[in-house]
Amino acid sequence: RLTTSIGISLYPNDSTDLDALIRDADQAMYQAKLSGRNQYQFFDLFFHEQGGDLPIKRQEIKQALLDKQLTLYYQPKLNMKTGQVFGAEALLRWIHPEKGMIPPLDFLPLIESTDLEILIGGWVINEALSQMDIWLSQGLELEVSVNISSFHLLSPAFFDQLNDALDKHPSVDSRNLQLEILESSVLGDINIVSGIVKSCQNVLGVKVALDDFGTGYSSLSHLRNLPANTIKIDQTFIRDMLDDADDLALVESIISLAKTFNREIIAEGVENAEHGVLLMRLGCDCAQGFGISRPMPADEMMGWVLDYKPDESWSVWAGSEWELSNFPLVVAQSDHMKWVEDILNVLDGKQGLEQGVLCSPTECRLGHWYYAHGQKYYGHLDAFRKLETIHISLHQLGRQIIQQYNAGKKNEAAQMAEELLNLKSKVLDTLNELQRQVLFSQTSLA
Repeated sequence: RLTTSIGISLYPNDSTDLDALIRDADQAMYQAKLSGRNQYQFFDLFFHEQGGDLPIKRQEIKQALLDKQLTLYYQPKLNMKTGQVFGAEALLRWIHPEKGMIPPLDFLPLIESTDLEILIGGWVINEALSQMDIWLSQGLELEVSVNISSFHLLSPAFFDQLNDALDKHPSVDSRNLQLEILESSVLGDINIVSGIVKSCQNVLGVKVALDDFGTGYSSLSHLRNLPANTIKIDQTFIRDMLDDADDLALVESIISLAKTFNREIIAEGVENAEHGVLLMRLGCDCAQGFGISRPMPADEMMGWVLDYKPDESWSVWAGSEWELSNFPLVVAQSDHMKWVEDILNVLDGKQGLEQGVLCSPTECRLGHWYYAHGQKYYGHLDAFRKLETIHISLHQLGRQIIQQYNAGKKNEAAQMAEELLNLKSKVLDTLNELQRQVLFSQTSLA
């Protein structure tokens, strides 16, 4: 199945000159691609003024490469269960001397299916390998993935280009380089793509990931016929899976399929702790997204890896095998930690806090969970009953801290914050104990 991007220009509104009309339609076609593809767009004068004449714009992009205005940012990839930062995705950025950072979607569609796309794709591979060399010299070994377009992948020069790049960096283990291929890019001839992928894996030792999985049209055939090492779940499914039952079902199905076909799996678009915990519950331990880190310049990566500490909720729940029906407890626990963080942020003058949530243990989400879902399912367990006293004490102390702060007694409030952290730790310990009791109860019933 093919998709189509169409650009339309109108005579005489856009122009009365034939060449200009064709050029305008070409510009509109790229506007359709920028807007998400598989659609049509009428010529937009604003887009034309921003983008300029296409050949001129392409020359600007080529000059940007020659002038070293293009750079790679890196977004970490994390095993949430172990807390290990095992890799990073290399993402292209254009740092314009006058316009600042230009997002890739503002210029990559303009060079699609051109020799310039192959030229820049080759530069990305070499730049990523060079950076891996630098990190190795600093004692940091990471798997780095680079995005490869279908036009570049299918070009006659691709394999030799990749082989030459690896030869220039003999200290880099080729198994630490991963090529990310869009699922939609293999719709043309999967047999040809499969042959290229196998050559990259078997001859060069390079790994391959199928990117944005679930958004294409032939996902099942891709899993069967394309020997990708890794499946990347598209972020559009991850983003709304906490609230959308259909997205949750899709994510669960993709994880199940990946395991059936013996593929590794990583989720894109993890934006908060709840995303991570739910993914671990579903069987996906590896992730990337803003909830872990935004993309960063290469020279910041080493320090970030050394300083990074995974979200506490991931370590608390990492070793468990809870059923999905227990997920409300996970959400409540994550909210509780954020509540304590909000109190501390008030002391630092970073934000305010809703008075109702501050004063009442029943109004926070942990309280909502405790007196509803929690009481129904865990009310018979000792750890659950113990949790109530600690939780109430936590809220009382939080109220006292804010009262002292509002009265101008900031030093006294800061001193009480240490006890707040102690109570927070007791809540986490009690939840951990509750987790063990629930698992023991489930095992006994089984």
